[in-house]
This record gives sequence, C-alpha cells and structure tokens, in this order.
Amino acid sequence: MKRKVPDTELPRPLTEAEKENLRKDMQESSKWAREELRKRKEAKLSSSEQLDQDGLRPLTPEEIEDLRQEMKAASAKMKEVLERRGWTKRS
Repeated sequence: MKRKVPDTELPRPLTEAEKENLRKDMQESSKWAREELRKRKEAKLSSSEQLDQDGLRPLTPEEIEDLRQEMKAASAKMKEVLERRGWTKRS
C-alpha cells in the first residue's frame, strides 16, 4: 500500500463574505446552544420540583423497623424453601 503524499499547500484565505457568513453561523449556533442549555436546566429543575411535590421523604424509624422485620421474614421463608429443595450449604 502506497503512502499518500502529504498536502503541503496552505489553505486559501477566506474572503470577507465567507468570514461574515462564518461569523453569522457561529453566532446562531452559540445562541442555539445557550437556549438549549437553558431549556435543559429548566426541565431538570421542574422534574426535581415534581419529585418534591410527590411526597418523597425519608423513612421514619418505625417504617425502617417494619421493613427490617419484613426482610427477616422473607429471608427465613426463602431459607425454608431452599432447605426443602436441598439447596443449602452442607457443613
């Protein structure tokens, strides 16, 4: 496979009209990007506000204890089922 000869020729300078078009394009894209970031920020804030309104709150100690008891009961039941199936560790 032959190597491609590097292009050593410098690019031509932009004309004033091309420079002006480029400036306009850059301004439009910057404006669009700022607007898009603003929209995303607003959407993020509104979604977090909705979460707050949905009543998400920390659990009370009583609720935590209830969950612990439920987990213990579920664990004991699962252990029972596994023992019946013979899938427990044999010491």
